[in-house]
Amino acid sequence: MLMRFMSDLHLEFGPMDFVPDEGNDADTVLVLAGDIAVAKKRALYTEFILNAVSRFKHVIWIMGNHEHYYGSVLRSIPKILRNVGEHDNLSVVEDEVIVLDNVAFICATLWTDFANNNPIAMMTAQLRMNDYKRIRTCGVHGGMKKSPRAAYERKILPMDTYAIHVKSLAFIVDSIVKAKELGQKIVVVTHHGPSYQSVSTNYRGDDLNCSYVSPLDDMIMQLEPDYWIHGHLHDTCDYNIGHTNVLSNPRGYDVNDLLNPQFDPTWTIDLS
Repeated sequence: MLMRFMSDLHLEFGPMDFVPDEGNDADTVLVLAGDIAVAKKRALYTEFILNAVSRFKHVIWIMGNHEHYYGSVLRSIPKILRNVGEHDNLSVVEDEVIVLDNVAFICATLWTDFANNNPIAMMTAQLRMNDYKRIRTCGVHGGMKKSPRAAYERKILPMDTYAIHVKSLAFIVDSIVKAKELGQKIVVVTHHGPSYQSVSTNYRGDDLNCSYVSPLDDMIMQLEPDYWIHGHLHDTCDYNIGHTNVLSNPRGYDVNDLLNPQFDPTWTIDLS
C-alpha cells in the first residue's frame, strides 16, 4: 500500500487543481494533515474531496485549526460530512485510528502544550494567533456544554486547546502502544508538529513557536512509530527522531507569494 500525504492546502486562499494522477491512486491512501479549507465554506473543498474519493483507495482528512474558523471544533467534522456526504473510503477524523492493510493511522489535530502550559506563552498566543479570534466554543473545555448543537458561547482560549492537546496526546500514546501489540505499522498523523526540529531556521527563537509544535522527541524515541506526518508550519520537513521518520508536505497560502516552493503533491511513501 502507498501513502500520498500533504497539508495546508488552504483552499480558502486560492483553488488547487486536483491531486495529480500518478497511475497508482487505487492502491494509495491520501492523507490530508489539516488546514485543507474552512469547514463552513463548502464550495471551497467539496469538488476537490469528491474527486479524491473517486480515485484513491482511501482519503484521510484530519482537522487543522483553519477548518474550525468561523465555527466550533465540535461542529467541523459533521459539517464537512454533510457537505461531501459519507463514503466508505473517506475518513474525516479527530482522535481516531484508521486501520488499512495492517497499517494504523493514528489521527489527531494535537494542538500544542504551550511550552509546558506556560501562561506567558498562552497569553502571547491569544494576542497574536487568529485561532483565538475566529474559533468559538460549544463544549470544548471542562464545565461547558458538551453537545455540538450547543450555542456558540465565546471565543476559544489557549486553555481550551491545551486541554484538547492533553487529551489527544494521551490518545496517541495509548494508540501507539495498542498498535505495536497488534504488530501493525504505525503512521501518526497530526496537524501541529511533534518537535522543534520542524521549525524553519528563519523562525528559530520566535515566541509563537510553541503554538505550532510541542517537544515530543523523547516520547517518539521511546515509542518509535514508523512515521509521523504533520502540517501547520508551511515548510517541508523530512527528518528522523530515532527510528521515526517525521514528514511534512505543506502547500501554504496562495497569496502574496506565500506558497511553499518545495510542496510536492506527488510525494508518495511505500508502506508495504
